[in-house]
Amino acid sequence: MDVIFHCVINHRPVGLEVSIDEVADYSWLTYDEIINANNCPEWLVKYLDEINATKRTTRGFDTDFSLTVDDSLTLRSLKIEDTVTLFRLVNSNREHLRRFLGWVDNNCSEIDTRAFIIREKDKMEKGESLTLSIWYHEEFVGLVDLHAIDLLNRSVSIGYWLDQKLQGKGIMTRSVNEFVKHAFREMKLQRIEILCATENVRSQTIPKVLGFKNEGTLKDAIWHYGNYLDAYVYGLTNSE
Repeated sequence: MDVIFHCVINHRPVGLEVSIDEVADYSWLTYDEIINANNCPEWLVKYLDEINATKRTTRGFDTDFSLTVDDSLTLRSLKIEDTVTLFRLVNSNREHLRRFLGWVDNNCSEIDTRAFIIREKDKMEKGESLTLSIWYHEEFVGLVDLHAIDLLNRSVSIGYWLDQKLQGKGIMTRSVNEFVKHAFREMKLQRIEILCATENVRSQTIPKVLGFKNEGTLKDAIWHYGNYLDAYVYGLTNSE
């Protein structure tokens, strides 16, 4: 479905009366073609202004996306070439990660890891999520992601994990902080959530340090190998 057709049908401002036929006249055009067209109707101009801030997310992320945090720390989009390194990192942290993360048993081989990277790249190209590898002094040390991207409400969730031996160096706090700034400044999002299991005290430190507010507890929010974990919801808005 075309980007503009999707946005106008699903996200048009309340009270905007536009017929399906009128929308269909523009359903085959791209954003750039419409914005540069002569005699573009007023209702469409108005809405293009509104969705312009989220144009990049709607169309997907650059497959070579990267964020420089500082001289020692960089966030990069996942590559197929990362398969072996990522699998070895997960495998060496398997017991540590499995304590709170329910996906670990689904990643038991390099084939599983490669499939994961392919899935994440596809989601990235569609603008559904953005998973970045964390590189500390040019060593692959973990992942951080944006998921549950909601363009209508301009909200997103952040998830993360780090090599156990590198905890306590501020790596993840700085990485998440950079991701938060990007989401607010570049993606023009309004709200970010971080979900942490109630017993995962170390993970909770990150949103607390970054100014997120504990907004309450979700019962049985995280599936965990046949059981469920309660979770705290931490939220931060662009106005805070």
